Amino acid sequence: MIARPLALAAAALAGIAAAVPAQAPPPDPVPAATTARAVARPDTADSRLGEPLYAPAITYTPETGIAIGLGAFAVTRERRPFQRPDAYAANVLVTQRGQFTLGGTADVWTRDNRVRVESEAAAIRFPNRFFGLGLDTPTSGERYTPTTFAGSVGVQRAVVPALYLGVRVAGDRTTITGVDPAGRIAGYRERDGWSLVTVSVQAIHDTRDRIFAARRGAMRALTLAHTDGALGSTFDATRVTLDLRQYATLHRRVVVAAQGRVDHVMGALPFDRLPQLGGPNLLRGYFAGRFRDRSLGIGQAEVRLGPWAEVFGVTVFAAAGGVGTDLDALRDVRFRRAAGAGVRFIVNPQSGLGLRVDWARGEQGSRGWYITVGEAF
Repeated sequence: MIARPLALAAAALAGIAAAVPAQAPPPDPVPAATTARAVARPDTADSRLGEPLYAPAITYTPETGIAIGLGAFAVTRERRPFQRPDAYAANVLVTQRGQFTLGGTADVWTRDNRVRVESEAAAIRFPNRFFGLGLDTPTSGERYTPTTFAGSVGVQRAVVPALYLGVRVAGDRTTITGVDPAGRIAGYRERDGWSLVTVSVQAIHDTRDRIFAARRGAMRALTLAHTDGALGSTFDATRVTLDLRQYATLHRRVVVAAQGRVDHVMGALPFDRLPQLGGPNLLRGYFAGRFRDRSLGIGQAEVRLGPWAEVFGVTVFAAAGGVGTDLDALRDVRFRRAAGAGVRFIVNPQSGLGLRVDWARGEQGSRGWYITVGEAF
């Protein structure tokens, strides 16, 4: 999965999903509270595809400027209250910085919610900036333009309530233009592009009460991804990612959320696919990809207040993260810190999905505004 460009498409699709009450599928496995109550569909008449919904999407981040898109979204309408709907979406997104995304997704569930099949495809042109590797990077980045054609398909299965096992196969063909002949990228073997075919396995333990804005419960995910020449890749690497999230309701209108994440690459990956900090989800206040290397560690926490009148909420947050050449190096680096605050405008009270407007400040004057859909974690 190409995290940063596809995140823009995901934000656009999430905005469309907000207009479909109680029918939009989550981007992660269904919480145990839902799975435990799931019932099988007795026949196919219990499910039918609804009329497509067309909707615009507008977001803003320092990396893209203003992004404007249009998407189509259709879900099956289920007679059973706890059956997850199938969903199909497509969107196009154009940004102020000249980035372009055309993508589509399909999300299909079995009758008893035990098996989920996801697929996605995208064509992306994403002019970007490269700041170098490590934490001691300059404030101005080197420009380059990757053009990517990517696709993936994945299957998840609930083996017991709250525990999911999954496998995913993803392909990524990227070419790069606009490289400075005297810059750092020109010295890399991937300066003209790469091909990656990645096979991933994942274990997820998920007890959240809801996906988009959890108020209680936890999500723990361990992912092992591998790519090498035997699969058709130009790089050989294994990547391990551990993502831990915890949510607690202290009061009817006070939720504390925390996330810890460790990401480590063994072998070699293109510079644009290494673990990265910055952007709207991991270490807000820094440009996305400002810090990158083979190992990453981050901790962040939020206090979410509200919503009032089921519409308006306020959030304060802080984070600290670092990157290094390996996991041992993370113990010796000084993590970069950031903090900020934001407001929430709830679009769908049942799921908690809404518009997020955040302002964050990091070190050395780094700062940024973020207007997008859904919580950071």
